Amino acid sequence: MKNDYGLTLRIFAVVIIIILGITSPLWSKTILNIDLESKSFTELVVIFTSMAIVIFSILGRPIHHITNVLKK
Repeated sequence: MKNDYGLTLRIFAVVIIIILGITSPLWSKTILNIDLESKSFTELVVIFTSMAIVIFSILGRPIHHITNVLKK
């Protein structure tokens, strides 16, 4: 049963990353100061990959902590 929590939290983190990736043209200009419409495909791949890594690292630590608490 406790493994289900970890899977659910990982799926939740992936869904958040996908939602932020899809909506990034709306907020990237103001937050990151990057105009995504003027970038090439390879630049977009690098930007989206780095954003996914950063978002996953931010969300990954709380998920790790929550799963450790749920295991006890």
